[in-house]
Amino acid sequence: MTVHPHQTVFIGLSQLDEMISFVKLEEKYPIFLIIDVPSFMEDDFIKELEGNGILFRKDVIEKRSYYRLEISNEAQVGPMFECAYTFGSMNDFVGWSFDTPNFLDESWREKEYLFGIFKRRYSRPRLVLEDQSTVFWIAWDGIGIEVFSTHSKWNSVDQIQQMCDYLNTSRMSKLD
Repeated sequence: MTVHPHQTVFIGLSQLDEMISFVKLEEKYPIFLIIDVPSFMEDDFIKELEGNGILFRKDVIEKRSYYRLEISNEAQVGPMFECAYTFGSMNDFVGWSFDTPNFLDESWREKEYLFGIFKRRYSRPRLVLEDQSTVFWIAWDGIGIEVFSTHSKWNSVDQIQQMCDYLNTSRMSKLD
């Protein structure tokens, strides 16, 4: 099964240690990580970044704080992905790439959603996939990882399953 640029693969990793093992599997640095950090947690998050020697930049987009991090070694993966998993489980945006630091399109599109009897306008990020690039995104409620890829290494469920066999996960599927 081939995953085309506008399709994604879902990998059901429901444990933090599974996700950290998955990230370390690639053994490629730097890792470019973007996290939507709620304002009430920014001070603690910045202390965590500085304490781990992480290079970062803060961008404010649509009144939300997006931190662009550059993880340069394996020792930084655990602490930063622990934070990432926390924010992703709260349904804040968390995405990363081994290929490109700028995978979010800042010209977001706004869409109207219906919540019960209330309508709300909500802005959502758009991913930018360059040729031979991959973006990983923590899925809703932190239940897994979605893989958006145009890279040959990540373009089939079978290849991804072989790379993840040691994680003992068969919860993998193609999403359209």
